[in-house]
Amino acid sequence: MKKIIFKALEKKYETLDRMPIPASKKLPSWFKDINIYGDTKKVDELEVGNNLTNSTYKKCVPILDALTLGYIIETQYDIVLKHINNNWDLSWKTSESILEPHAEHTANIETPYGYYSRVAKYTYRRIPITPKGYSSLVISPIGYNKLPFKAVAGVVDTDKNISAFAFPIWVSKNHKGIIKQGTPLAQVIPFKRDNWEMVSDYFENDDYYIQEQNSFGRFAINHYAKVIWSKKKFK
Repeated sequence: MKKIIFKALEKKYETLDRMPIPASKKLPSWFKDINIYGDTKKVDELEVGNNLTNSTYKKCVPILDALTLGYIIETQYDIVLKHINNNWDLSWKTSESILEPHAEHTANIETPYGYYSRVAKYTYRRIPITPKGYSSLVISPIGYNKLPFKAVAGVVDTDKNISAFAFPIWVSKNHKGIIKQGTPLAQVIPFKRDNWEMVSDYFENDDYYIQEQNSFGRFAINHYAKVIWSKKKFK
């Protein structure tokens, strides 16, 4: 199993800036709380009708895979969010530096709906280190679509010597008050670098139909999980 190291800048930050959490242990409530069958009405067994089942998205392995990739970095301290002069104002009690305005030009990045264009920079005092040939995709936590902070996506070659790790983030216009420590801030997903080339192709005759009927059409449930899926582990 490959290892990703989150190395603290100093010994004190081994405690102050806590380790990330495997994303599998930080699932959003909309996924955890849904029933496996029956959606809003709990049903204990599978039902099939009109080529459809009563399974909910909780049985959808691709969604689960996305939600559980990599590691979630959380806010380390309570942060107070206020809105002053049509902009964000952030404060905290700790003497540690947490957030600061990013360079002015970052306001020109296309801003997500409901967030200020002015970008902030969150300092995280652990540097992710990956094996040679591996980089890290840093994105806003997948499945958390109503967060007070939204990370600006980036890819970092974390197998090289990099300096302190800071996350550019947008700040929500729709949140205010105390943003509690432990709020999901960013998702770090290590991946192996490779070169790719795109080509076009198509299925001949009935090849796709036969493939489909021999896979999803032949099994009532769990075909993808049992036959196609490869388990991904992040500890």
